[in-house]
Amino acid sequence: MSNSLSLQDKQKLALQILRDRYKPKLPNTFDPNEICFKEQLAFVMDNSRWVTGSCSRRAGKSVGCTIDLMITAASTPNVNCLYIT
Repeated sequence: MSNSLSLQDKQKLALQILRDRYKPKLPNTFDPNEICFKEQLAFVMDNSRWVTGSCSRRAGKSVGCTIDLMITAASTPNVNCLYIT
């Protein structure tokens, strides 16, 4: 009995090694406290169904909404998140 792998098994093993080697390296955690300023963090972390931000231009609305979207996507299983500008 031979211990060598079949050609098909070698191909599967090679493919798995390539997938493991080249999959994206993403951080294990995401901390909005490191990115947001105080008022922006309050906007992002508000658990209300509807949140309104009344602020000036360049106040970080897009960044805040993106961070909120990332938190929602990461913490909700089987969710589809859409960001439209």
